[in-house]
Amino acid sequence: MNTKKIMIFISIIIIGQAILMFWNIDNPVIQGEYEASKNAATALSFRFLVITFAIKLGGDFLGKFVFRFPGYDWMYIRDYLNEELFATLGIYFAFTLVWLAFSFLVFYVGEVELFPSLFLGGFLPASFYMFLSKYKFEEKESSEKRLNRKI
Repeated sequence: MNTKKIMIFISIIIIGQAILMFWNIDNPVIQGEYEASKNAATALSFRFLVITFAIKLGGDFLGKFVFRFPGYDWMYIRDYLNEELFATLGIYFAFTLVWLAFSFLVFYVGEVELFPSLFLGGFLPASFYMFLSKYKFEEKESSEKRLNRKI
């Protein structure tokens, strides 16, 4: 079970890194243009939203269909949208805002060279996803399983 957790963590980091690599934004501070700076900040915030929700959706679907974790027990896409996605939409949006504010210095200052690709990519949202989803990876107790079978 622990190897499955590590595999899903690595998989969702790869999803975030792929989005980071294929979606390039020029650094406007070097150019010195205010309008380019405003457009780049908008593009950066939109990219962080896309990375965060791509990791959320990718992690949920990998956990349900590939790794078959016990906590992913929704049956239909309607159940997933109501119980999973819309229920956690605000939490992930707040995380994106905090991540954007924290990484503003890394992106605009540009002097921090300690793993900027990993920091701006999928590592932080993947860690956040794993923290919020930790109860879904655990096996249910046998008495709870028996109760579900009787019902």
